[in-house]
Amino acid sequence: MNRLNYHKEIIAALAWLKAQVEIHNGMALTDINHGAEDFYCGLLNLIYGLKLKNINIINNNAAAIDLGDSQSRVAFQVTSTSALTKTKHTVDKFIEKGLYKNYDRLIILNIVSKSNHRIAKIGTAEYEFDTKSDMLDVADLVREIVNNSDLSKLKTIVDFLDSELFYARNTSSRDLSTSRIYRFWCDKIDPSNLVYYCCFLPFFYYDVRISEQFLLRIQSYLSQVEWIIEDHENDINSTALISAIRNFNSVCRDLVTICCLHENKYIEGDEYAYWVSCQHLDYFQREKYISYRKGVLQSLFYQLIKAANHIISLNNRVLNGSPQMYIQFKQDEDGVEYFPGYDERDFSCGKLYPGYCEVDYAIRRQIYGDGV
Repeated sequence: MNRLNYHKEIIAALAWLKAQVEIHNGMALTDINHGAEDFYCGLLNLIYGLKLKNINIINNNAAAIDLGDSQSRVAFQVTSTSALTKTKHTVDKFIEKGLYKNYDRLIILNIVSKSNHRIAKIGTAEYEFDTKSDMLDVADLVREIVNNSDLSKLKTIVDFLDSELFYARNTSSRDLSTSRIYRFWCDKIDPSNLVYYCCFLPFFYYDVRISEQFLLRIQSYLSQVEWIIEDHENDINSTALISAIRNFNSVCRDLVTICCLHENKYIEGDEYAYWVSCQHLDYFQREKYISYRKGVLQSLFYQLIKAANHIISLNNRVLNGSPQMYIQFKQDEDGVEYFPGYDERDFSCGKLYPGYCEVDYAIRRQIYGDGV
């Protein structure tokens, strides 16, 4: 087996486990978290060359620590909660129990997804926790694994995953049915939140506000989705859905690219946001320019919802799953809610999403007139 196949096997297995944790926790079934401690103990030892042990088995009173290596003086807490209050509680207990005397470093491993806390450091003079370098999640572990050039180490990790997650290996992405591809898309994108991110967040305030959390979710999704598609390209039953997802991905890539051009960033509440800079323009040009940039971004979000509703329509018409609600779109705060989708004219063109250049040109013509 070559390196690329090892990477695919590892990503598929860890993505499966992450999804299992999310689903179980969403149903208040948290027993899976305790089982994950032993699994990640073994995996972390392979990845980082540690000798971690499950501290909960050795000492039930070792608050804030699940795994520990007394020789390397590294401790881990394994959690599925990303809230800042949880992080603070963990660090406070680590200090309160004097665990920093036995371990030089505490690392919090989130087995779903970590949060980017606004506070860089948590702790006291006795021990200080770095919220950037001392927090890991599944994506960080995957990056650490795939960046390792040792082929034998990759094989060891694959064998470990094979023995620990036998069910995951037998229901990995290469064996997903069409309905499971759709569920993968739903899990990663969370269509129910698109209304907030695509309608309410960016346009009902001054300038252009965009959630960095949402952009990171899209980027994470794009980094994984091609593995799923590649494994199902020869499945004739999945052709329509794969085409619809690829169309959706095209909008995602353009949206991420354009959003990241807004390098001016500020923090409001719990979210990062961007705004369009127009300081380089004369005063009389700024209003039109802001309207133009907002119009392009709004059109891209509209295209994203349109592409998402196309995927949902395939689920509702073809797949044997529960019917999904279509996603609404509002052009302004008091606007009428409606559920955009593709019509026969879109299909006749042969290309559902027209692409960023056409969207940009259309908005420029609306704002600046036919002389552009």
